Amino acid sequence: MHVAIVGDGVGGRTLYRILKTLEIEADLYGRKRHTKCKIRPCGYGTSASCIYLLEGLGVSPDKYILRYDDYIIMDGRKIKGDLYWIDKPQLLRTISTSIQYDKPRLDNCDLVVDATGIDRAYSPQIAKFDDKQVICYQHRIILNEHVAPAFDTIRGGYLWTIPLGEKEAHIGGGSSVLESGSVEQLVLRRVQEMKPSKIICSCCEPIRVSGPILPLVSGKVVTIGEAAGLVVPFGGAGIQTTVESAVILANTINKNNIKGYDKVIMKRFGWLVNTRKIIDRLEKGQLPFFSLGTSYWALRYQGLKPTLMDLLHIRKSLVNANK
Repeated sequence: MHVAIVGDGVGGRTLYRILKTLEIEADLYGRKRHTKCKIRPCGYGTSASCIYLLEGLGVSPDKYILRYDDYIIMDGRKIKGDLYWIDKPQLLRTISTSIQYDKPRLDNCDLVVDATGIDRAYSPQIAKFDDKQVICYQHRIILNEHVAPAFDTIRGGYLWTIPLGEKEAHIGGGSSVLESGSVEQLVLRRVQEMKPSKIICSCCEPIRVSGPILPLVSGKVVTIGEAAGLVVPFGGAGIQTTVESAVILANTINKNNIKGYDKVIMKRFGWLVNTRKIIDRLEKGQLPFFSLGTSYWALRYQGLKPTLMDLLHIRKSLVNANK
């Protein structure tokens, strides 16, 4: 089989790396990004389980981990976790550097993998309701003191502080409800409150928080990662879901069972559908108590270890922010 992978983010590079290990012919196509870091905007955070997964694929954690924290502050409350803050551009280089930047040659391939994220450049158009997106703004700053990881609820989303070392951080925010200008102002206000010594760079792009978008296979095109909607709606984590989907797809390709890809993905990530429903309810100012179970597993997947009191605190903050 000859596989063409379009998109040189975490998903595309991970899939390419695995297929090469399996001696399956593959080409990886990418494009130059306009951001200062030369990649798609991202907070640069992930969970311990994602780090272990990448390490199992031969990706050395020593090359890209910037910092580890065993907690995060959510709306003023300290919640335990296993959280890693990473140098994502370095992670991408560590996974693979075999990128072709010319126009993808797809006519003679047996399978096209759409790893183009928000663009879904080679996948069928999806209904507007099914394609939930969140506009995000972010600044990378240098501070004069230690920075703690933090998330604070706003209507339709969060403001975040993601450490990139001892005195460096990504300060950002995203909302599925607020106008883009309002989100931008909230993020800028947070940056000003932190009194940075320097703003290194800024970026703005939407992320997809839809949950699995079926069908994942259409003709000879198959989607992974954000192109397939595999971003946790309740928090926005996408690195681990993307890596996992690449591993699953590689296994189905190796077993010549592409038609079974949808089923395996839904078995692993079907819970994202219920998580998406939480976001839809929050936009109406609702968050039933029975949703605490889904919220718990969404937070656990993202590396947090919330107690019942933590969940009640988060629920109260979310409801108040979305009234």
